Amino acid sequence: MTPDAMAPDAMAPDATPDASATVATSTLTPIELRLFQSRTQAICDEMGVVLRRAAFSPNIKDRLDFSCALFDATGRLTAQAAHIPVHLGSMAFAMTDIVERFAWRVGDVVVF
Repeated sequence: MTPDAMAPDAMAPDATPDASATVATSTLTPIELRLFQSRTQAICDEMGVVLRRAAFSPNIKDRLDFSCALFDATGRLTAQAAHIPVHLGSMAFAMTDIVERFAWRVGDVVVF
């Protein structure tokens, strides 16, 4: 299976994310869907490990006061780590606003 087939929200290179963006659909078996979910969950967990190791702030290093998540091209939450999920309630709104403010190109990433 190609990575494009596993990315249900993949965008064409000349597409810009907006609320009316069409979603590419593909048929995944329950096993493929679970594997994809596990992969994205592991990415979020690993982001948290790296953040904690690199942090200077005791709020992050000791209190673990952070959250890590992945969002799709329209700003919708696709995966999150089980760090402090209360942050993610506001991140979804923030991501929607961020997505709308920029002219995105394929490969663009936001880290904040």
